[in-house]
Amino acid sequence: FTPWLFLLPALVLLAIWVYWPLVRTFFLSFYSWNMLPTTDPQFCGLDNFVKLLKTPGFTDAVRNTLIMMVGILPFSVVLPMAAAILAKTISKRASGIFRALIFVPMIMAPVAVAAVFRWILHPVDGLLNQLLAHLGVEESIHFLNDPKWALGCMIFITGWKMMGFFTLLFYNAVMNIDDSYYQAAALDGATFWQQTVRITLPLLSPTLVFN
Repeated sequence: FTPWLFLLPALVLLAIWVYWPLVRTFFLSFYSWNMLPTTDPQFCGLDNFVKLLKTPGFTDAVRNTLIMMVGILPFSVVLPMAAAILAKTISKRASGIFRALIFVPMIMAPVAVAAVFRWILHPVDGLLNQLLAHLGVEESIHFLNDPKWALGCMIFITGWKMMGFFTLLFYNAVMNIDDSYYQAAALDGATFWQQTVRITLPLLSPTLVFN
């Protein structure tokens, strides 16, 4: 029972603040209610779901969500894993600078990040549009207002902000791999790429699945 006693506080908090609200929300989805405590919920069955499916913007919202999920994958899996593997191969001093550059976005306030990118992507005096103007692009681009650009910008900004967290997870996992595996592989003549594919990636699989 000892491990469960250590887990109990976290499990209780999860049950109260995460799982119970999810269950409560699921049951409320079958009722019509204005959320006022002076009124009673009225059971409506599947009417809310039917209404949702008939909402004009529903398919667009689902499509954009799926695009967002796929678009975030490079920032949550591919780039963080590559950065973590690379960080182990460089010198300790360079590794510190490298990790700082990767982790800084994670600790920045979301409001500050939003303000900076709003300035960079501004259609009139934004840094990116000014750079494009110097390169010969005459018409300014409305990155955050144009449907062709807005979703891609959101994916990049969100991914850039989150990448440090996933890199931290991968970096800890990489550093916990026993060096004796690499030493044995090096004695057998394995290249860096072979060591990465045959040793690093299989041992990173739990972190990979988690991310």
